[in-house]
Amino acid sequence: MSNIISLKKLSWCTYLASNQSKIKNLLVNIEARRDKFLMNEVVGRNGLRVVKQKLCSTLDDAMSYAKDELKLFSSVTATTITPLEGKNTDQTQIIMNNHQIINQHTGILGQGRNDKHASSLSSYCVVKPCRGVASDDVYFCKTLEDVKEAFQRIHETPVFGCANGLKHESVLVQEFAKGTEYAIDIVSKNGEHKVATLWRYDKRPCNDAPFVYFATEIINAQSGIGKQVCEYAKKVLDTLNIKWGLCHIEIILDGTNEDDKNREDPVLVEVNCRQHNTDFVPLTSISIGYNALDMLLAAYLGDGKDLPEESEHLRLEWESLPELSEPRAFAAIVHLVSYVEGEIIAINQEALEEIESLPSVLGMEIYDHFGVGNIVRKTTDIRSDSGWVHLMNDDEEQFISDYNRIVELMPTIFIVS
Repeated sequence: MSNIISLKKLSWCTYLASNQSKIKNLLVNIEARRDKFLMNEVVGRNGLRVVKQKLCSTLDDAMSYAKDELKLFSSVTATTITPLEGKNTDQTQIIMNNHQIINQHTGILGQGRNDKHASSLSSYCVVKPCRGVASDDVYFCKTLEDVKEAFQRIHETPVFGCANGLKHESVLVQEFAKGTEYAIDIVSKNGEHKVATLWRYDKRPCNDAPFVYFATEIINAQSGIGKQVCEYAKKVLDTLNIKWGLCHIEIILDGTNEDDKNREDPVLVEVNCRQHNTDFVPLTSISIGYNALDMLLAAYLGDGKDLPEESEHLRLEWESLPELSEPRAFAAIVHLVSYVEGEIIAINQEALEEIESLPSVLGMEIYDHFGVGNIVRKTTDIRSDSGWVHLMNDDEEQFISDYNRIVELMPTIFIVS
């Protein structure tokens, strides 16, 4: 028996010795699924377009890279704030009387770029931890002073999700990728990737924050732009050797015109090996006809022989699902933005009733902790949203009109002392 064990050990050692390079690459790929620096390094090494970046262990490294490579300046000229142009002047005046600066930019859903309202800045960069979640500690830096502040906020802070006291010994400084941001919910089965939903973000500068979520819109993955973004996402998964499960991938593409044949290749923001961090199921089930969670069950259990017969009509067949999703209606998740800070003394019920009555509105929720007497703060990221609205309509003009009206009403919802 001992001889058999010795032979097995020898065989395993021989395998390790002869496959060191393969094993090393596999370990790097596994780590790259969480580490945003390694993620871009691995993807870029395999010929896909990625942003410039450097992992900086000292403040001097970060400042030098931002200045020399990314051409960041010490200071910039302040941009002009555009006042709210809402339909309800009385409600707008309530906000003005509360001494709130309204910097809402009007626009059409899905037509904005992430640099649209920052044209006076010659360059920017992004400073963030290698491992984070939900935009936590991700900073958009306009100046070297911003880089310094962001670095000091991140460096030596605990790594999210680590119970062993691990801290960020280095900070990631990246080139800012200009364009329109997309998110892909994609399910993989043994290396075959199928897109559950393709989303397009509407992010706008608001409350002194550069990118506040206003909407996450479902778009056609079978369109020209949709195919380009989704094919890039699939190649990224192949590069990271992700063969099974559900991923939420964020990508930026410089161009929104379907007829533009000279669009640059997409560029990776990040791969998240998890589901979309919002309640997407009701909207996608109606507008597309299925959802990513049902697809995930189909990938893992669809070939099972011993599944209960009574659930057969509820299950999806993996083989029958298309590679790219195609919505049957215009749909979006609207993120309700708070423009005020302080104790809530009243909630504008008229505004909420008007939103609920709009033809495209399927559902709406104001979070419980935004009640009268509670403290509200301005929305600066997705974690500080005050609620959501689900929109869907067959009529694009009505869909966009309803969305823009909700955006106009957002600043009037909460009245604070």
